Amino acid sequence: MSTRYRLKGAEEMSKLLRQLMVQIGPEGLGTSSAEIKAILLKPAEKIRDRAKALVPKDTHNLEDNIYASTGPDKKPGVIVGVNSKEAPYGINVEYGTSNVLARPFLRPAMAEAAGEFPNNIAPEVEALIAKLAAAMASTPPKT
Repeated sequence: MSTRYRLKGAEEMSKLLRQLMVQIGPEGLGTSSAEIKAILLKPAEKIRDRAKALVPKDTHNLEDNIYASTGPDKKPGVIVGVNSKEAPYGINVEYGTSNVLARPFLRPAMAEAAGEFPNNIAPEVEALIAKLAAAMASTPPKT
């Protein structure tokens, strides 16, 4: 089972980055896709670290299997999650079951990061946009 979360401001920032990628195109983007993922990975790592601090530590297995990753190269965005092969019970801890109370750790970590997410990445996104704009200005369009 996969669960997705939305951070306030993240949707707008993500939309802007996707529009930028489309306008530049895959040939013009160069290494910028990796740069965007690197920018997004920083707050993802903060979410991961906060989730590790919040997770129940009965055996530390669940804590050890919370990760942040850039994910597949061809897909946008980053991933914060639990390795379900090593800790398949993570979802039961997060949401609870009919027999066990929920002890959320990912949702609170994401909620805490929501307010600061856009401001944390804005300077790096602005610098990347300026870099790409300068590169596009000095490169004539292909005809």
